[in-house]
Amino acid sequence: MEDKSKHNLNQFIKKLQYHGAIQRMNDMTGRYNEKVSLNDLNMKLPCGAYITSMILLTDTEDNIKAIACRGTNLSSLQKEVWWSNIFMGLPVRISGTDFDSLYQLIIFATLI
Repeated sequence: MEDKSKHNLNQFIKKLQYHGAIQRMNDMTGRYNEKVSLNDLNMKLPCGAYITSMILLTDTEDNIKAIACRGTNLSSLQKEVWWSNIFMGLPVRISGTDFDSLYQLIIFATLI
């Protein structure tokens, strides 16, 4: 894996530090090194989606492996990412969605 393809957790958090409370926790499944939870987010994206919480799953080198976002109007974010494969500067693909509840869910896997 080339260094330029790594997506460092700390660089990504710098973009989000003013949007909500950041909480770190160990992942109990053993698949990931750590989960970083950003709660009480107040982030409206240019596409019209509104993100209220985000969980970042990282590996042992603090590279982001997956991002789970909850919020409203996430279908507009899905359309935007479907065409660009970019979410907040990270190359991603959509790996799951749930738009049936009030607080919708979209999961991205980073392309490393």
